[in-house]
Amino acid sequence: MMAPGLVLKWFVPFVVLVEACKTSALSHHGKEKKSDDVSVSSLETLVQQQAALIQTLQSKVTALENNFQSQLTAQASRISTLENSVNNAVTSCPDGWTRFQSSCYGVGDEALTFGDAQEVCEWFGGGLAEVESSEENEFIKQLGRSGGYTGTWLGGTDIITEGHWVWLSSKEPISQGFSDWYPGQPDQGGGDQDCLVAWKAHDSYRWGDLHCFTTLQFICYKSGLFFSQLCARMKTTDRLTGVNSDRRETDRETEISQGLMEK
Repeated sequence: MMAPGLVLKWFVPFVVLVEACKTSALSHHGKEKKSDDVSVSSLETLVQQQAALIQTLQSKVTALENNFQSQLTAQASRISTLENSVNNAVTSCPDGWTRFQSSCYGVGDEALTFGDAQEVCEWFGGGLAEVESSEENEFIKQLGRSGGYTGTWLGGTDIITEGHWVWLSSKEPISQGFSDWYPGQPDQGGGDQDCLVAWKAHDSYRWGDLHCFTTLQFICYKSGLFFSQLCARMKTTDRLTGVNSDRRETDRETEISQGLMEK
């Protein structure tokens, strides 16, 4: 049996060693915990910085959107002002003609056949009225109401291909644009009704088809004087530069007309 003194001699250092190990372990754990706390704190700071950056970017995007919208509104206002100025510039119509947008309209009080009416309109540099919008249609209806006419010729026909109605001057199919046919019209009643008429009896000048040799009042349209002079000036320029051609002149007039007429 080991002597008590010897046991004590070995036991005391062992206890001291164990306590030292405990102290070391606690110290290392504390350092690890402190390091973890620092890492979490840094991550939280980074998240806060990113959130602040996102908020700043969102504010800048909102400011840019508001600025763009303001510029867009201002540009739309300038375009509207320019359109009004252009429309006012083309209001110079001959005596007896009435202006609507960029065109002039004249009413033929003498009853003529469709073909004769178109010829008279061409003498004045235009043609029988061709309707492109409900606003223009209402304007033309009012011309008929003002004269109290039974009906007025408009510039539509299907004389080339039965049932395929086109505008006489532009050759555009009526079916692809605005139309105001009275219910049941066109009906070819009696056959060979190939010309377009606005009838007073048709719900106050809605459209119908009629024999082209019927004599009626008619409505002509032509471009305003400013527009006509502009086209003439452009044709002259083409001739002087040696690039004059009928096709180019027609395309030029079409482009200008669309630019002035579109709203």
